Amino acid sequence: MARTFALLLFITIAPLAHATETKPARSDCIFRVDLDWSEFAGNKQDALKTLITSVGQAPDMGFNQVPPSATIQGNDQQYLYFQLTDGCGAQRLDSAKKLLSHVERESLPPFRLNTASFSPGLDTIHVQGPWWR
Repeated sequence: MARTFALLLFITIAPLAHATETKPARSDCIFRVDLDWSEFAGNKQDALKTLITSVGQAPDMGFNQVPPSATIQGNDQQYLYFQLTDGCGAQRLDSAKKLLSHVERESLPPFRLNTASFSPGLDTIHVQGPWWR
């Protein structure tokens, strides 16, 4: 009888324990950087590589132990999407600001953090993995 009670208790509690470890939705982890190429005279590909590398190599702040994934979108490559593995949800924009604060802007076009919400997809960023549901 005690074994049956223990088994029923385990079956009831196990899903609750798993619920506290829910992974964020991918959309809760995406942020976009808008680039203004209108007056940029440098090499666009080099600038994109520098920006992506700078974000990926930002000092460890806890939420960025795994560097965010990145993709370039837009007819003029004016949108740069990043997908975090941690620091998502309500703190997504704060995490993005912290990462972007480590980017040297001198050799880059003007850029700004877009505060809108974005869904994963072929026209934004489409990365899947064990960090998201």
